[in-house]
Amino acid sequence: MIDVNGKKGIRQSIIQNLPSTIVWGMTAILCATGCVPPATFTPTARSATSTPTMLPGPATSIPIPTPILTSAPTSVPADPDRRALWVWNEEVVTNDDARARFFDFVQSEHINAIYLHAYDVLSVAPTALEDFIAEAGDAKVELLAGDPSWALTANHSQVLDFVQDGIAFTQDVGSAGRPAGLHFDIEPYLLDEWNSDQEGTIVQYLDLLVAVRKRLTEAKAPLLLSADIPFWYDTIEATYNGETKPLHQHVQDIVDCVVIMDYRDTAGGSDGIIAHARDELFYANEINKLVTVGVETNCIEPAKITFCEEGKAAMEQELYEARLSFEASPAFHGFAVHDYVGYAGLSQLTPMPAPSPAAPPSPTAKITPIPTPSPAPEETPTVALPPTLTSQPTLVCPTADAEGTVSPAVAIYAITFVVDGVEQVVNDAGSLRASPGAQVQVREVTICSVEPFEGNGGSVYVEFDPVDQSGQVIASEVKGTRAVRVVPDFTSIPGSGVTWTIGDWRHISVVTVHYPPGGGTQNPGCEGGLCEVDDRVIVRIE
Repeated sequence: MIDVNGKKGIRQSIIQNLPSTIVWGMTAILCATGCVPPATFTPTARSATSTPTMLPGPATSIPIPTPILTSAPTSVPADPDRRALWVWNEEVVTNDDARARFFDFVQSEHINAIYLHAYDVLSVAPTALEDFIAEAGDAKVELLAGDPSWALTANHSQVLDFVQDGIAFTQDVGSAGRPAGLHFDIEPYLLDEWNSDQEGTIVQYLDLLVAVRKRLTEAKAPLLLSADIPFWYDTIEATYNGETKPLHQHVQDIVDCVVIMDYRDTAGGSDGIIAHARDELFYANEINKLVTVGVETNCIEPAKITFCEEGKAAMEQELYEARLSFEASPAFHGFAVHDYVGYAGLSQLTPMPAPSPAAPPSPTAKITPIPTPSPAPEETPTVALPPTLTSQPTLVCPTADAEGTVSPAVAIYAITFVVDGVEQVVNDAGSLRASPGAQVQVREVTICSVEPFEGNGGSVYVEFDPVDQSGQVIASEVKGTRAVRVVPDFTSIPGSGVTWTIGDWRHISVVTVHYPPGGGTQNPGCEGGLCEVDDRVIVRIE
């Protein structure tokens, strides 16, 4: 069982005293944060206190013949500066003191979108809800609700009643108290039925989303329809309405915006925030929909899914680097943080200066990335360029010899490894002296722009792919650096900070992954053409 009260962390006492509705909202979302960690939940009409039990991951092939209706492209422009917050405690609506504390936090953290759990308050305290939305002002409020059992046909009426109440509320209140949308956190993989009848469960879940879409369309309600999904929905192939494609695409066909529970604490690498959001962003670009990328702050296990240990400065740094990759996508609708309790505790741990006011959003204009405060030295060490780079301004950048075609090309100049405490610098076609069992880190990578340029050169990160003696990439050992801006000069990037133990490796393939402004590359395998591999260096292991 998932023991919410027993999780380690300095906010344990806060979590222990949460109302059951908050605990359920937190555990339901957190169960979706591993690579593929579905769990069971005994479905009732609507259980707010049941705790799911972890079970093996989902299957990957699901033939499902059922008709489906899709929505038109959303008319809401993407806002890369959006910072949303999940709020499961309805007390912020009904209690004056709790509301005052909440809006102080919203203002201090520059929150401009609120996912407010409103399943009960919508019907029992509509006046207080209208006042809350009005007080939120420019922060858009989406009425949030969710339960795994709602995915089943027998419980669809509960959802549709909530939708009807939301529509009526929107029509009855003044413009200042009007919500921006309806937001659903329905996670069918938490059900027993996901394991016993996955095909049928997905059919019922998608049918529910279609029914919600139909209600909103018929009422001509000006409400954005959003749905939370785990990042691994792109691993599940589903046939629906005679069309086979990843499950996330079926969901995106129906709703206006998906919020990816992209719960990782690093931006780069094959298991990072950027990699786990690329398929959803690429598809949203095709169909003119929106994608918001969500991160976790509650103290839970495993550590890689939350920023609890790293703190707020580290979270802001990773989100900034993820944004460098995402902002080229017209579908990117900012970030969301789970949740109010976790984020408030994180902010108390590591206060940060507020960012500068964001520019007004535009669906076509480039948005200047949000400024990032200087992190603590132990979180992001400052790495100086090698002495040779400062003393030899006439250094020549090598040729980038991978498949990149969009200027400016980014090449690898030098890689500084540390092998059992001894530094080794490797250039193009070099080798690394490291025996099996050696402890190896990447201290820094020096990259350069092959040709001069002016303006925005996009962003780039460096990926390290260890290869075994059979020529296969060792996926579990793949690492990546942080993303940085491309500049018309030499740049040094800190390594990932991870220590490898060298096994029976043949070499390490090191590549620069370049995101040109606006995408448009000839490499559809790199996030659907948003990026490309500019340079590749093979570091032999000797």
